[in-house]
Amino acid sequence: MRAPFWRHATLGASALLSLCATGCHLVAGLEEREVAGSGGVGGQTCDPVYGKPGPDLGPALMPGQIPIVEETERPRHLAVDSLADGYVYWSSEAAGTLGGVWRAPKFPEKLVTKGVQVAPVDASLRTIGQLLVDGTNSYVYWVERPVGECTPDNPLRIMRIAPGETCAVGEQLFASCEAGVNQIALDGAALYWTDPPAHKVWSMDVVTKEMTDTQLAADVEPVAIGVDTEAVFWSARVGTAGEHRFFRMAKKTKEIQEAAAEHLAQIFVLHNEYVYWISPDFGVGGRFIANDIGSQSLFLEGIDKPGDIALRSDRVYVSAAAEATVRVFTRDMLEPLNPLATMQAYPQGMGLVGDYLFWANFQGNMIMRHQF
Repeated sequence: MRAPFWRHATLGASALLSLCATGCHLVAGLEEREVAGSGGVGGQTCDPVYGKPGPDLGPALMPGQIPIVEETERPRHLAVDSLADGYVYWSSEAAGTLGGVWRAPKFPEKLVTKGVQVAPVDASLRTIGQLLVDGTNSYVYWVERPVGECTPDNPLRIMRIAPGETCAVGEQLFASCEAGVNQIALDGAALYWTDPPAHKVWSMDVVTKEMTDTQLAADVEPVAIGVDTEAVFWSARVGTAGEHRFFRMAKKTKEIQEAAAEHLAQIFVLHNEYVYWISPDFGVGGRFIANDIGSQSLFLEGIDKPGDIALRSDRVYVSAAAEATVRVFTRDMLEPLNPLATMQAYPQGMGLVGDYLFWANFQGNMIMRHQF
């Protein structure tokens, strides 16, 4: 029997609650308790290195492109806030005290060594997926998955933390060993995620913590998710043959539309009237019109392990990990252009704000910045 997709996914999701002083709100019958290997509990301590300044920022590797953080171990996912003097955040897959969520200034005066550890998570016990910063720059969200067996002491959970925290526990919004979290999406005060084993799409009001579920057919395993002001979108495997589908649910009416898809979308990014997606496991990417999910087109094929996707007004950027490049496509015609960056060390998570694109070089242990 094929195992549910969410058990294999390496690309993350999230959902919500409150730990420590305020107590935990857990679901699926889990008791309130400390979680091993996370947030300084369960015997883990925080790394003492707090972003000491390194040498001066070096010359651009390519026009407009420089490393801003060095010696950060195995950075994978990345998110950027929208503040002028704000931060770039990333997840580290280092074992022990160096794992977890880290940050550094987006525009440091000198090259930053390691960064500042926001929330420690031991990657030998738990992995982090998909960092998000909300639209008001109030919280950073992420998903934690247990390595090995999921237990009440080490559950799957969704976390968030205020950007100014350092070496902190964070707030737990959701935890379970029965439900799943494959990917998350934010829209204002609403958090959405896909739950493949329960065949559901969830939403949570992040202020009241009230949760609402949308029950799908028993043969539908939702995967990627995205949201705009009008609708919620998700991809799914359907039936015993694992057929691929796109779904759109209107927020007001809850009406659900679906369309067959040639490939399984694993990461969604919404931009204006389009939904863009990539599939790292299959090396493809495409888009469809948000109001017409049947209007599908591919722009990326045969790429070995695309890591993430970011959108600008006139360009689409894809981190092509195994190619060691950041690929570029025109947004309207989806035509390939010369790579934005080459000779990268397994580029992964990306974030774009204003005239700057940031990405994580997983094998190079660096955070990069490009100015357009």
